[in-house]
Amino acid sequence: MKRKKRRILIVDGYNLIGADQELHRESLHSLEMPREKILAALAEYQSVANYEIICVFDAYEVRSKESIIDYHGVTVVYTKEKETADEYIERFVHDHYHPHLCEISVVTSDLTEQNAIFALG
Repeated sequence: MKRKKRRILIVDGYNLIGADQELHRESLHSLEMPREKILAALAEYQSVANYEIICVFDAYEVRSKESIIDYHGVTVVYTKEKETADEYIERFVHDHYHPHLCEISVVTSDLTEQNAIFALG
């Protein structure tokens, strides 16, 4: 019996907010609404796409432990204190990627992050 290949789409949430002019403008006042809009769009996309979706928001400057919640089927990760979304994503890809068992796509406009992910496969 052939195992189904896991397909994961992992998104750097704040990076995506920063890449969109409207969301970026909104984020200057509060991050709550732009986060909500990103998560709603990802949940809608997941309903038609064949991906597990993980959206990562870093809590680099916030005193907190890592927290993971479910938002309408999208896994939302708030990183622990002093951990960037980039660090979380790199660790996740390193721990979960397997060429025959798990395909991972990363959404980010951060060139350094792109290079690090490509280096992992």
